[in-house]
Amino acid sequence: MAADQTKIEIKELRGHSDEELHNLTRSLTEELFKYRMQRYTNQLENTMQIRKLRRDIARVQTILSGRKKGLEARHEGGSTPTEQEAAPTKKAAKATKAKAKKAPAKRTKKTAAEAQE
Repeated sequence: MAADQTKIEIKELRGHSDEELHNLTRSLTEELFKYRMQRYTNQLENTMQIRKLRRDIARVQTILSGRKKGLEARHEGGSTPTEQEAAPTKKAAKATKAKAKKAPAKRTKKTAAEAQE
């Protein structure tokens, strides 16, 4: 993947398997190293390529961590998931967030009449 191209699309990345994403991360990291070396030796003409690569790596790692935590569905093949396959994942993520946000019920003070009983 050349950094001259536009950013990597998230929809495209979600269709890849975990192994493909790990390989992509590895190749992007190697490319980032090459660009950093070129920058330090004043051979890199467009320094924005480094920023694009860093963000592409972050996109891939975000998807991998989401899959590891169970927030995203894993796909074995290289096909892009349909909306029907992705929908249950979104519902599960919302349900998990809703459960995490709920605070425990507060205890109320007893009235004098209830305390005597």
